[in-house]
Amino acid sequence: MEFSYDVFISYSTTDRAWADRLKTDLESANLRVFLDHTRIEAGTRWRTELSTAVRESRCLVALWSSHAHGSTWVQKELATFDTHVDMDEQPSARRLVLVGLEGTNFAYDHYQEIRDLREANAYAAGAGSVDQRLWDGMVRKLLGSVRAASNVVQIPVAVLTMTAAETANIRDTTWSLLEQRFGVDRGEVQSRYHGERQDWCPFGGTTSVGDFLSDVVETINQSEGDQKYALEFAEAIDFSDLDSARELKIRIDSSPVAIIAVDPLALDDLQIKQWFGLLSECIARDSTVTLVLPPVPLTDADQALRELIEQKTFPDLESLLNPQLPLEEGFPRHCVLPARDASDIARAVLFGVGHATGRTETTPTSIYIAH
Repeated sequence: MEFSYDVFISYSTTDRAWADRLKTDLESANLRVFLDHTRIEAGTRWRTELSTAVRESRCLVALWSSHAHGSTWVQKELATFDTHVDMDEQPSARRLVLVGLEGTNFAYDHYQEIRDLREANAYAAGAGSVDQRLWDGMVRKLLGSVRAASNVVQIPVAVLTMTAAETANIRDTTWSLLEQRFGVDRGEVQSRYHGERQDWCPFGGTTSVGDFLSDVVETINQSEGDQKYALEFAEAIDFSDLDSARELKIRIDSSPVAIIAVDPLALDDLQIKQWFGLLSECIARDSTVTLVLPPVPLTDADQALRELIEQKTFPDLESLLNPQLPLEEGFPRHCVLPARDASDIARAVLFGVGHATGRTETTPTSIYIAH
C-alpha cells in the first residue's frame, strides 16, 4: 500500500501547541505529516476525510494527556488506526506511537510509548517552555520509530559514555590529569553529561553526540538517492549488565552499518571499559563507524592546523575533507582522522554509510591519516 502521509498526529484541541511544535520538527525531517487544524466541539460528526487520512498514514502518533483521554476525536483516530493495522497485509509496516505528556493509556499499552516528557513532568509548563534537550531527545526516538516502519536502513548506535551521576565513578587522579594537561575545570567537564548517554556533549561544547549524528543522517537523507537511514540508539544502557552488551553486539553484527561513539574519559570506569572490550570485535568490522570523541574543546593549535589543511589542501584531498554521497570511485573504506569536531563526525559517518550500504561501486583500499 502506498501511504499519503508518514505521520498522522492525533491530539486534543487543548494540546494544539504541542501538536504544532511536533509537526514542525517532523516536517523538518522530510516527513509528510497530517495534522487536523479544524477540530470541532464534541458531538460534531467525525469527518470522512479524517478517517481517510488515518487509513492513508503509515504511522499514527498520539499526544497522550488527560485531555486526549477525554477526546472523542482522539479515541476514534486510535481505534480506526488500530483496526486497519490488524487488517493490513503488512502490519509491521505501520506504527502507533504514544508520546506521553501526562497520564497513561492502558487501553493501548501494547504499543510503543515515548515517556520522556511525562517522566520529566514537562506538560504543566507548556509546549513553549519544555527543555530543548528533552524535546530533541523525544523527537529523535520518534523519528527512529517512524522510520523503522518504512523502507529505511536502521543504524544501531552505541554511545559508550557516562551519565551525569556516573561521573562520580571517575578517579580523582584522572580528573587532576585532565585539568593539568588540558586546563579544563572538572565541574565544567561534568556539566556536559546528562541523564541520557546520547545527550553527552563532546568537544566541551553544548551540542550532544545524538544531535551531531542526527544532523549527519538528515543530511544524508536529503541527498540524492532513494535509500533513507534512521538512527537506532541503544536506550538505557546498563553497563553492569554484560548480557545486554552481548545482545547489542549481535544487533551491530547483523546490521549493514553501525556506529559506536566512545568517550575516552568514560573508559576510566571499569564497567564501561569492559563493555568496550566486549564490543571490540564490532569495532574491527568494516561496517562499523567508530568515533572516539574527546570531552575537551579543540585547542588553538588544532584549529589552526585544520584551517591550514583546508586552505592548502590538494584537489585530490577535497573529497576526503568534504565527502559526498555517492562516494567517488577509488574512495577509501577507512579514513582515520582525529575526531575533534562536527565535520570529523560527519566525515566518518559518510564513509561508513557510503561503503556499508552500497552508495559506491568501488572496491576501495585503506588509507589511514593520523597525527
